[in-house]
Amino acid sequence: MKGMFALQVKLMMLLALLLVGMLLYNTHPVQTALTTALLIPEAIPDVPVRPLLAFTDEPAMERVRYPYRGGEVEGQLFLPAQEGRYGAVILFLGINPDLENPHMIRISQALARAGIVALVPTPVELIHGRISYGEVDALVGAFNFLQDNPRVDPTRVGIVGFSVGSSLALVAAADPRISGQIRFVNAFGGYFSAETLFIAMTTRLIEVDGQPQTWDPTHDAQVWFSQQFINNVEDDRSRALLERAFVSGGALSVAEIAALSTNGRAVYAALINRDPRVAASVYQALPQPLRDAFNRLSPRSILDRLKTNVFVMHDRNDTYIPFTESRRLAQALAGYPSLTYTEFSLFQHVEPTKALPLQDMFEEVLKLYGHMYRVVGEVK
Repeated sequence: MKGMFALQVKLMMLLALLLVGMLLYNTHPVQTALTTALLIPEAIPDVPVRPLLAFTDEPAMERVRYPYRGGEVEGQLFLPAQEGRYGAVILFLGINPDLENPHMIRISQALARAGIVALVPTPVELIHGRISYGEVDALVGAFNFLQDNPRVDPTRVGIVGFSVGSSLALVAAADPRISGQIRFVNAFGGYFSAETLFIAMTTRLIEVDGQPQTWDPTHDAQVWFSQQFINNVEDDRSRALLERAFVSGGALSVAEIAALSTNGRAVYAALINRDPRVAASVYQALPQPLRDAFNRLSPRSILDRLKTNVFVMHDRNDTYIPFTESRRLAQALAGYPSLTYTEFSLFQHVEPTKALPLQDMFEEVLKLYGHMYRVVGEVK
């Protein structure tokens, strides 16, 4: 408790300095700094001191529907209480999202209180545990919906993606339908390439500063990852057998392995492999249509089409998607005119719930402040 109280005191001192600065010098950078400082306690669940609530009015929340290429999407739209036109963000969650997550609702409401419209779409496929290009189309639809909203400044609309959702957000940001209009994309805890993620997931190894390092993904991460490959197997019996092997955890007999379809055996061989020396060739042995589909959903394939401000963040101890994926993304974008990359030791995947010593916590919060300041500056 003493550590948390001391952190609260430091945060309040920072906020007080920013308030004084705003009174003395009311400019966009100062306004952005103050807004970011007010948002920080909302982003960290264990900080009970929430000055944003004292300075702002309760935002409105609307259930909305809007069209996209595949039909209609539902979403929650959080609006500032005061009339006017505001910058806006799409908060796009990852696989099997909890749309009623109190932390996500708190952040969405906080953004609206701070004068930023927030849209939380219901994913069209991720909600069922499936990754597909339909999500990219739905994100394009979400962007168009916000641009057309009378409460939104159409020149200040960006996407904040979480986990798998952040990788799809990058793909959407490069889509020619919106690539020249989107203000920014913030990719938090995503993958860079389906192939490099496959190698990390199956071999349990990542490369850090040129050296191999053991990486232990969570059981949930292994299951959702395996399911993406299994979903692409064409016959029901093979899918059922593969789900038993890699989702339920049951072993297959020699006869059952032999009974798999050709594609089923390729997927089985890929997911069962643990040898890093052959992992790349095992991946390349997967059916071409499956690899093409994964490549289309990999940020690695769209970097030459990005035209927006790119922000990337990842926790170094992430056990769902290794931080080396975001590091690869940042390295591939070396020389890109507008890139911010930040590594943390604060999050459990994308939730800021890690227990840290006070000094470490304060340093991580300052790092988060610096990253958020740049993002908030794009929409304020």
